[in-house]
Amino acid sequence: MRDSSFGSLEFIASFYFRRATTTTNTMQEAPQTMGSDILALKTYFTAAYTLLVYDFFLTLPAEIKFAWKSGNTFVSVLFFANRYFSLVFSTVIMTSYFLTSWTPSTKICNHFAIWEFIYTLLIFTISETFLALRVYVLTRKN
Repeated sequence: MRDSSFGSLEFIASFYFRRATTTTNTMQEAPQTMGSDILALKTYFTAAYTLLVYDFFLTLPAEIKFAWKSGNTFVSVLFFANRYFSLVFSTVIMTSYFLTSWTPSTKICNHFAIWEFIYTLLIFTISETFLALRVYVLTRKN
């Protein structure tokens, strides 16, 4: 069985270490560069997650009023999948970024990287389907 570490923390750490050692003067600066990049990633994701949760609660009354009463149509299923998959999976990602038990030596990180890739494909597929439906409606179903 082949060990695929692409997307794992080991791969990310080795990438940053190679980048840091080629762009800095000493090997001692490499961990600092990687650490500051990881801190920036956590900061950006925390800000994005905060906006996602804020938007969720801001639009919840309109969702209850309109979407919950629309019945089970293809579009409503896509809407709920997009809305709740994003919230649930972003919560999992947010939690994983701050757990100290998720280290490159644990297999859970490698499994998580695979699921993160699958989730990303799923969300893009749902979003692109919505876009295609909008174009279809705007062109008067031609």
